[in-house]
Amino acid sequence: MLPRGQTHPDGITLLWNFATDLFETATIERLRDSYLRVLAQCLVDPDRRLETIETMAPEERERLLEGGYREAPFDATHCLHQAFEAHAARAPEASAIATHDATLSYGALNADANRLARHLRGYGVAPDGLVAICMQRTPALFEAVLAVLKAGGAYVPLDPNYPQERLAQMLADARPSVVLTDAASTEVLNAAMTRAEHMAKTIDVGGEREAWSSQSAENLS
Repeated sequence: MLPRGQTHPDGITLLWNFATDLFETATIERLRDSYLRVLAQCLVDPDRRLETIETMAPEERERLLEGGYREAPFDATHCLHQAFEAHAARAPEASAIATHDATLSYGALNADANRLARHLRGYGVAPDGLVAICMQRTPALFEAVLAVLKAGGAYVPLDPNYPQERLAQMLADARPSVVLTDAASTEVLNAAMTRAEHMAKTIDVGGEREAWSSQSAENLS
């Protein structure tokens, strides 16, 4: 929604048109005030940097910060994957990941990550061991990250969109024993490993699912 302007001898009149079934008048009034506040600052100082422009009144910002600040206890003795496991136990059917064609629950994601974690342990992944992950941003990527943490390892993120030189440098530096990948990233990964002169055990998380899907779905110790 943008205002329409009309120029006349006394100045400019701005008219806001909006769908009343979608927006409340108070919402549009707040947007109007923000627009005028930005416009006034730009008129006073046309060279002002964008990040210094205030869109909210000081009292509005203070009210927002006061209302949004909450302290919540966090058990620092538990790791990230353990916090995920606890939530999966409380709400196993809740949606954890939603894409345009599929939804994965916390319980299903946790179970698959447990199976893959046991598969990784079979390849010697242990605490402090490095496992690289070179995958597209799909639900399987979350599965892989959780599995590495559950197995006790630390993951090295390899974005398949990185330049070949960067991927090779990271592989040569970390020298992971195992690399998790997917079909869409295999070619890029193989080229990077060749350049790095470091060949690791490569697991296609989706393509080799049958190899680890029979593992136990229980949380690992």
